[in-house]
Amino acid sequence: MDTSSRPPLKVYAVTGGLAAGKSTLAAALAAEGIPVVDTDELARAAVAPGAPGHAAVVRAFGEEVLAPDGSLDRNRLRRLVLDDPGARSRLEAIVHPEVRDRLERRLEALAARGHRVAVVEVPLLYEAGWEDRFDGVIAVTAPDDVREARLARRHRIPPGEARRWLRAQMPQEEKARRADLVVRNHGDAADLARQARHLAAALKAGGLDETSPGPPGRRSTPRSTR
Repeated sequence: MDTSSRPPLKVYAVTGGLAAGKSTLAAALAAEGIPVVDTDELARAAVAPGAPGHAAVVRAFGEEVLAPDGSLDRNRLRRLVLDDPGARSRLEAIVHPEVRDRLERRLEALAARGHRVAVVEVPLLYEAGWEDRFDGVIAVTAPDDVREARLARRHRIPPGEARRWLRAQMPQEEKARRADLVVRNHGDAADLARQARHLAAALKAGGLDETSPGPPGRRSTPRSTR
């Protein structure tokens, strides 16, 4: 993503493990007036029927990854690449460039409309190597047992399968260690909303450095690259 020609717009990534509460935090920030872009939404559009990415995925993995309506069966595709790094790399090589282009266009549109700050939800931020494309990274964490239960309920899969999905990803502790700010989604919805209000105020005031005592936890050391 080339940020050199983009009008002034501070862009922060929200990342974290599966079912940690990233989308809930992003929605709360949107409710506070912060524009939010969801890269999962961009990825779905990139591989929707009729899109070039859809045909590329079918060529790479076969028609077995298609749902009856012709769309991609995301759960089946996820299972296919879960334990196969080579297959995962092939899928990412198709999807990531499409998402990157769509994201850049979305951010350019926000900047053109006069926005000065935006948040992008990027579940696989570190896995994709995108962390240095943003002005800051916010990681969301939640207890593993809570994440497992959410994942099983959301995708209607057995708890053992949910644990397998969680273990296939980078540990959330590692994501938190590498982030600029950590939102601990360990309480109730009201607690997360309180943290979102603090965070939104900080972003509007100029960035994560403006975060005041009481909101999400900061890393003890700064990131080494930017």
